[in-house]
Amino acid sequence: MKLIVEKISGLTEIEINIRHDHDEEVARIVALFNHELTIIGKKGERNYPLNLGDIYYFESVDEKVFAYDKTDVYQIKERLYELESSLADYGFSRVSISAIVNLHHINHFKSSLNGRIEAKLGNGETIIVSRNYVKDLKAALGGDRK
Repeated sequence: MKLIVEKISGLTEIEINIRHDHDEEVARIVALFNHELTIIGKKGERNYPLNLGDIYYFESVDEKVFAYDKTDVYQIKERLYELESSLADYGFSRVSISAIVNLHHINHFKSSLNGRIEAKLGNGETIIVSRNYVKDLKAALGGDRK
């Protein structure tokens, strides 16, 4: 894939043009920009399609995986390691043995005890980043931000 970025003064919004002959790859790229990727979450007896862009984090508790959005919690059938490998290209990063966070929903973070980090999310929750994942998180966010 070839990426061309061109700055044009006076544009009121970002414009993306895609020239292709690879439908599947382009569909993935378009979904990424439109945040149309979904995963099925269960709440009570009902199943809901969840927009990945709306999910703040995934957490594994007692061998069950849950997705957290701004206000609700849904059970997910996928395992955490499956989510980690399939969502890495969409802004999700492992932050502990039991959690994967959507990097787009981190408002700020600060150092904590024992080399850990406390990441504050847009929904007001705080996620603890284990020291084993701090370096990866900072790299995923684009450097050593504090």
